[in-house]
Amino acid sequence: MGLFNIMIASFLIGFLSSVVATGPVNFLVFRNALIGKYGKSISIIIGGVTMEIAYCALALTVVNTIF
Repeated sequence: MGLFNIMIASFLIGFLSSVVATGPVNFLVFRNALIGKYGKSISIIIGGVTMEIAYCALALTVVNTIF
């Protein structure tokens, strides 16, 4: 497999696995949105995205130092 094929496969696996809306944070966002607390839902989403960025940055840093 070429590098391009690996990148496409990785992107598709990551995208399709993250689309599924399960987990406590997603249910909390849905619940708050359904009862009309849109600002709280957006705040939770921004917090979740911030942590995902931190996790990705940490993972890439560790992988970069190992390889």
